[in-house]
Amino acid sequence: MTSLPMSACGLMSIYLSQVSRHPRAARWAPLVGLYGQPAWFYYAGSKGDYELFPLCIAFTVLYVRGVYRQWSSA
Repeated sequence: MTSLPMSACGLMSIYLSQVSRHPRAARWAPLVGLYGQPAWFYYAGSKGDYELFPLCIAFTVLYVRGVYRQWSSA
């Protein structure tokens, strides 16, 4: 159940930031990635994979920074 949001948000975030040729689309990349982060935390907790939590936190911090950089200049 959690693999769909995890995969969809991660892939869409990469697509928006790296493949799309529209700067306005790239702006949404960190928001889409951030939207999928709760699924990553849930997955790590439900599987008892506590070594995954630092990675989840790192991605969350980077997505939040990306949101700030993309949207603070609007």
